[in-house]
Amino acid sequence: MEITLKMKTGNKVLDENNQEVDERLNKTFKSPFINGYMFRKTMKMSSFTSDTQDGEKISDDMVDYIVEIFGNKFTREEFYEGIEGNKILETFTNCINEVMGKTVDKANEIAFLNQKNS
Repeated sequence: MEITLKMKTGNKVLDENNQEVDERLNKTFKSPFINGYMFRKTMKMSSFTSDTQDGEKISDDMVDYIVEIFGNKFTREEFYEGIEGNKILETFTNCINEVMGKTVDKANEIAFLNQKNS
């Protein structure tokens, strides 16, 4: 699984209005090995709903989950600053689907092998 964020480089550049701004470059991150604890957390997060009235906490919990999936290679703040706002929910959903999809694929493989060996 991969994610690309616009990360600050530490350099300043001039924008189209000749204003000094932080330079940002795309940086791609790959998720490391996803262990059983991340699967457990994925199960919890996949049932995550908007029953809570605190939208900011919900968003932070989703982003913290994404940060953890990618091995804490970037911070919550770097994620928020580096991703388009309309991509947060999509990215969260993709992370859950990736973890759950691999689990379903493995369960189907085991079921097939068990049926074949019966």
